[in-house]
Amino acid sequence: CVFLLFYSLFRTNTVPLGNPVQALINYWGRVMAKVMNQLWAKIFVGLILGVIVGYILGPDVAPFSPETTAEISAWLALPGNLFLTFIRFIIIPIVISSVMLGIAGGEDIAKIRKIGGAIVIYFVITSAVAATISIIVATFLAPGANGGDLGMIELTRALPTAQSLGDNLPRSIVNLFPSNPVASMAEGKLLEIVIASVIFGVALLVMKKSQAKPMLKVLESIQGASLVIIDFIMRFAPIAVFGLISKVVIESGFDVISDLGAYMATFLLILFLILGFYALVLILYVGRSPLEFARQIREPFVIAFSTSSSSATMPVTLRTAETKLKVNPTVSRLVVPVGATINLDGTAAYQSVVIIFLAQFFGIDLTMFQIISLVSISVLASIGAPGVPGGSLAILIGILASFGIPNEGFALILAVDRILDMCRTSVNVTGDLVTTTVMQKISGLKASP
Repeated sequence: CVFLLFYSLFRTNTVPLGNPVQALINYWGRVMAKVMNQLWAKIFVGLILGVIVGYILGPDVAPFSPETTAEISAWLALPGNLFLTFIRFIIIPIVISSVMLGIAGGEDIAKIRKIGGAIVIYFVITSAVAATISIIVATFLAPGANGGDLGMIELTRALPTAQSLGDNLPRSIVNLFPSNPVASMAEGKLLEIVIASVIFGVALLVMKKSQAKPMLKVLESIQGASLVIIDFIMRFAPIAVFGLISKVVIESGFDVISDLGAYMATFLLILFLILGFYALVLILYVGRSPLEFARQIREPFVIAFSTSSSSATMPVTLRTAETKLKVNPTVSRLVVPVGATINLDGTAAYQSVVIIFLAQFFGIDLTMFQIISLVSISVLASIGAPGVPGGSLAILIGILASFGIPNEGFALILAVDRILDMCRTSVNVTGDLVTTTVMQKISGLKASP
């Protein structure tokens, strides 16, 4: 409100200042007017205001009783929860239509086959690189070497008991393939939905054009309607972000964040190095400027950071890839939905650093074989992690058990998970957009107009 008051005064030239100062004010008024018309800027403002309000209402200031604060927090989060609900409502239609059109609407079956193989190889390599960077940095910096007082860990919720990943791995591989696509849609199993869409897309691609055309027209209509709904939903993103961030800060406060500062700083350094790896890929292979690329993707980056959901960001990621990065729709509509499901470099890095940190914290010595196997487990476990806030936590419990780490460790990292979830989701989405530019070059398809 204060910003808008001063801005309106400056715009109407009612401030009695000298001409040079007035000219400068008018100039910045025009700049701010242009910036504030951008969705990412409005979202960023909502983010900052959410942090401020959350701090005022949170445990650091605590102007109200805990019961009243919890009630206020629930109402503040209501717009954000509705926003995520409507996004989830539209995710399945847009994933199915985008993947199937991305495959069946391709210009050349040989090029689509080439892209499909390259996508899988690229995703595995980048996830392995992210996990390796995480393990090396966490081992060298040793954020959990000082240990901690287990009596201070409050188990505020029941933690599920997990079995070893190795015992369930063959079954997990079988379960990747949907036996009932309708049930997969009802249960929101995104990876199974993507696999089913790929199968149907390939079938449409090899069919006769005359037979496939009616289905493709239906898919185009579904995708068009989905994009209209998404454009409407995104108008409320700044309000949603404000509420979600307010709730996070109200519940966590700043003391918990400072107590786990070394762990958080280590992970943020890891994410920064992963972004540096992306920059090298852009420079050496794609031939793009990382700074220009960062400017072009700021909108999905901010939304991913604010919502902690790669699925919620997917529509904006698609639009950015095609309109800002000029990626051919055939490439973007195949890469982005698949990438939001299995290309989770930030998540792979997160699972690795958590294992190293908690092993150090509890004094558990990991063998070299365990550390090497951690790379493979992190890559495999990140595949199919739900693209929603905290979606990787359920998978993380299984990894903790496989390395003999007590469940109390899960409660320890849970305190700051939402904040780190925001950061790793931003890296996940950035990785998807980098992948679209790489696949655009590999495919040889014409750039989007």
